[in-house]
Amino acid sequence: MLLFYFADHWITLGILLAARTTTITMTNIVYLAIRQETTPNHLLGRVAGTTSMIMKLAVPIGLFIGGIWAEGLPIAPIFILSAAIVLFNFILLKKNKFEETV
Repeated sequence: MLLFYFADHWITLGILLAARTTTITMTNIVYLAIRQETTPNHLLGRVAGTTSMIMKLAVPIGLFIGGIWAEGLPIAPIFILSAAIVLFNFILLKKNKFEETV
């Protein structure tokens, strides 16, 4: 996300967006595997349906919040703010020991 701050050409933005999308796809696969492993069998359908709906709502809500930020802030610092949020999430997830719960 920090590289988006320094991108000065549309080709660079395209390459960075492709890399970000690839990374998000790989992360989602890992997340789905962990969720399936840690959820009891009798709750799999409910948990899958609930988290699927939350993930589907995250995109329009994120676009809405990003639009509000873009109205009040210059675009470049929003990328730094996004990078800070992603880093914060990474640190929180890194502290959780998924291996112990499986």
